[in-house]
This record gives sequence, C-alpha cells and structure tokens, in this order.
Amino acid sequence: MKNCLKLATTILLPIAAGLLTSPALAQVKNNTPHALACMKKAGITYAGWRSGHAGTQAQVDRYIACRDRKQ
Repeated sequence: MKNCLKLATTILLPIAAGLLTSPALAQVKNNTPHALACMKKAGITYAGWRSGHAGTQAQVDRYIACRDRKQ
C-alpha cells in the first residue's frame, strides 16, 4: 500500500504541477511596445494597470481591444 501511494505521488504530483503552470493559464504580456502604445491611446498607465486601478471600464475595454488586435 505504501509503495502504491509513493508511486502515485511521484507520478501525479509532476502532472498536476505541469497542468497548473501550463501556457493556457498565462496572460497576454502587457509590457510590449504595442501594449504600451495601446495603454497610451486609452489613457492608462502601466503602473495603473499593474496595480489594478487602470481607469474606467471604457478605458480598459479600449485598451484590451487595441492590445488584442493583430499588429
């Protein structure tokens, strides 16, 4: 029984860790030149974005729409 538990943890732990750090959970980079230019257009500062106090919802929506457009 102990061997099964040890085997399960040595197999399942790395799998779980891999899933939790998968690229699907990653956010879009916000410090690229394109993203920073979009922030400027929307009237948002990088420091404000990082702190969670970027601006109005309209400003945030404009920024995200600009940032997610293909360059």
